[in-house]
Amino acid sequence: MGILFVSLSKAFDAFSRRPFNFVWGSLLFLLFIAVVLLASLGIFMIYFMIASAFNIQMQMDSIPTLIALGIVALVFLFLADGLNGSLAMTYKRALSREKVSLMSFYTYAVRVAPKMFLITSIRDLVWLLLAAPFILVYVYVLNGAAYMDIVIGAIVLFITFVVHALFTPALISAGAGNSGVYGAMQQGFNVLRKRHINLIGAYAMFSIAWVLNFIPLLNLFSLFFLYPVAYSALVMMCEGTGALRNQQQMDED
Repeated sequence: MGILFVSLSKAFDAFSRRPFNFVWGSLLFLLFIAVVLLASLGIFMIYFMIASAFNIQMQMDSIPTLIALGIVALVFLFLADGLNGSLAMTYKRALSREKVSLMSFYTYAVRVAPKMFLITSIRDLVWLLLAAPFILVYVYVLNGAAYMDIVIGAIVLFITFVVHALFTPALISAGAGNSGVYGAMQQGFNVLRKRHINLIGAYAMFSIAWVLNFIPLLNLFSLFFLYPVAYSALVMMCEGTGALRNQQQMDED
């Protein structure tokens, strides 16, 4: 667990020295995710105006509406994945006491969005293949059985945690490391092979911070302190820079 403690320590130390660089990254992410959400809703409004012009009935279960909603969801997820990659890059630079400009954050997000979206799609496909059997069994066989909703929910939650943890090194490598899809997947595999225990511990802390982001008041502490530190520790672990690389060499020796 030495790599985990070193990465957390160095991430906290970097945050303590230049907290604004990390807070700035969180602010940029929140700003652009709001812009992306509004842009996605704008696409749906265009569909609404077109439907109104041609007297098409707006029903949520109609095929045209479902297609429009699917396009809106894809646009949002595509750009959100790019923003996540840009956030990883911003935290990585903050570890080196560098600040990322607003324009650099945006242009980098657009540039890495395709590969981030591709890796995320592969991750979600793996999740679907693993979780779908349990969901289907519950819906068609065990629905209504006592406590089965809790059991199946716990299994699906566990699958979600494991799958997301396994793909996190690849996503960070594609975002913070600016690797291609193949290189990011290869780097992710190397991290899993060498630091799987440390990765699970770091990702568990990151998951807690992520959940706290959605709790009012607590999210102020999480978004601008706990989440940047936890995310930066993951970046350091997956990138293996500086003293972290030295610690890994000591562990291997």
